[in-house]
Amino acid sequence: MFGFPLLLIPLAIVNILAFLMPGVPLSATLATLALPSRQELVVTLGDAVLLLALALLFGEIAKAVRPGGRILMDHLLALIVAAAAIGELLMLPAFANGVCLLLAALTVVEFAAGIVLGVGRRPAPRVAPVAVPASPATAEPPQPE
Repeated sequence: MFGFPLLLIPLAIVNILAFLMPGVPLSATLATLALPSRQELVVTLGDAVLLLALALLFGEIAKAVRPGGRILMDHLLALIVAAAAIGELLMLPAFANGVCLLLAALTVVEFAAGIVLGVGRRPAPRVAPVAVPASPATAEPPQPE
């Protein structure tokens, strides 16, 4: 069994909002938080999706450093998710916004981080030991004739 690409979850949420619930914009207010500076922080639906994506990116990077033999399949799935996110961003008008741009960037970061971390985990190739010749200081002195 292969690992599930976690960044597919926020992309699925954005797809559901774009195609099944077109009346709900990503700029819809979810909450308004009062800050100690006496300012109000408005948290939108797009902000919440990006926060979820950042948390899931942490999980993806944690998966990338685990030992196991599923590295190639995880990278392939990450590449497919990144390609889908970039394709939606470039080709579909409903995805032409900052939230989808950042989601696409996160998928590319996840793919690149998986490759970098995966290459760093490879065991070093085994090399046969090389015989080292004795240094002149340890060699026997020549015998007088």
